[in-house]
Amino acid sequence: IAEVRVQASNFQAEYGRSSGATISVITRSGTKDWHGSAAFYKRDDAWNGNEFSRRQQCESGVTAQCDPPLYTFDNTAWTIGGPVLIPWTNFNRGRNKLFFFWSQDILQRTDPGSVNTRRMPTALDRNGDFSQTFDTQGRLIFIRDPQLAGNCSATTGGPACFPGNIIPQGRMDTVGRQLLNLFPLPTTPQDANGQNYAFQTLQDWPRNDQVLRVDWNVAPKTTFYTRVQYGYEKRAGGVSFLGSTGAGWPQQPSKYEIDTVSYVSTLLHTFSNNTFAEATVGVNWSHQYTSPLDQAAQDANDRTKVLPSFQQFFP
Repeated sequence: IAEVRVQASNFQAEYGRSSGATISVITRSGTKDWHGSAAFYKRDDAWNGNEFSRRQQCESGVTAQCDPPLYTFDNTAWTIGGPVLIPWTNFNRGRNKLFFFWSQDILQRTDPGSVNTRRMPTALDRNGDFSQTFDTQGRLIFIRDPQLAGNCSATTGGPACFPGNIIPQGRMDTVGRQLLNLFPLPTTPQDANGQNYAFQTLQDWPRNDQVLRVDWNVAPKTTFYTRVQYGYEKRAGGVSFLGSTGAGWPQQPSKYEIDTVSYVSTLLHTFSNNTFAEATVGVNWSHQYTSPLDQAAQDANDRTKVLPSFQQFFP
């Protein structure tokens, strides 16, 4: 980037339709001399301290939270620019007609996100045994038997509750039990908010960006340049970034990807010291899509594989 300009008011005619601030970014161009740069930046979780919330989870018995979160990135960037020359010819011998500039930025990143908690059915719950299921105030949560008459309070019980707060095995629906088993098992003791499952929204977040610009001095009063930009970005992990394939916990690992390509060309001609004409044509294309992280993630949530006896209304 050679220049960034922000206009908040008093727009020129070319920005007259803007209702807010206008940001113009000018890419660098090549010169008659060769120039380049290179950079590498690195961060690794081996150099990170553990977070306070993770230390709390560790002290409560969640050993997975005892180590620092996985937060790493390797960022490589380089540029090169100069005159366009054709060996063994006189083309652009004066190095004043045609120039190019190329840049590439590659970022390999793992983002730990934050520690989240949810409430999941326990192993006893999945078997119909709710004798150890308590609310946040430590009260037993009573389960009503729909075949019994009378009242059944969720907090105080009653004659219409299941005896011992246990649902007989023969009364449990097979598909319902299969659905319960799709949920992950608790990882922590139940906390004050009733949560018993902790997880971290760990995501791989790679990105790359490439820019090529070519400048041409057509004539003493006429210049032309074209720029091509293309890039790729992905966010992949146990919890969906968009939420379209995720459920708020690592139910279906997914990936959200963006491919971008843009082209812009500008022709500028100066007629006099106060008159000039500029023509710009550009196209910007972006494709965003989300999908299961891999075949294993899809199979673990495929109804035909994990719930073969469950029929959909619209198969």
